[in-house]
Amino acid sequence: MAATVSSASSAEPPGLETQRREIEEPVRDQELRAGESWYLVESRWYEQWKEYISTGDQNSSSYPGQIDNNELFEDLESYRLKERLVENEDFVLIPAEAWHKLVAWYGVVPDQPPLERKVVDLPSTLKVEVYPVEVFLCLHSDMDNVQSGQFSRADTIRTYGLHPPTTSPTLRTDPRRSLYRSRVEHGSVVPVGSHCVHFSQ
Repeated sequence: MAATVSSASSAEPPGLETQRREIEEPVRDQELRAGESWYLVESRWYEQWKEYISTGDQNSSSYPGQIDNNELFEDLESYRLKERLVENEDFVLIPAEAWHKLVAWYGVVPDQPPLERKVVDLPSTLKVEVYPVEVFLCLHSDMDNVQSGQFSRADTIRTYGLHPPTTSPTLRTDPRRSLYRSRVEHGSVVPVGSHCVHFSQ
């Protein structure tokens, strides 16, 4: 999720009405599906884009420029998301196909990572997981050296290249089990909320 994207636009934007149809309609109408990716876009940039396409003039002074999510980050070193952001006030959620089109047409501020988030299947609803589970990892022999990582409830063990050993009957019977619920034996990860997770050597 922390991968960067090209900062420059790579395709000539289509007409403004085509842009509206290919972006606004999916944002408004596309249904959530578990495991799919959506992206956060800062509301101010998105509203500027909406104003631009409403003018009907591709030379309008309201041209939004590169996608800029700086206001969503606590700082520009860790790119950690600010706490308690509110959908449709601080950001809007864009389905993956629409996001990739916007990036191709407008580019992204240099070095800024995309804010990709997964749709998770909760007991009574589907929801975009804006704030993934944060897990703290350390070696059992070096418990003062703690590294943190974020994992979506939609991720699986294989998402991170962790292959369950054949001696683990629980994982062998269902290797697609959620990383959040599962355990990898013999020196791997046991993600439980935000507790410290030990690796054994």
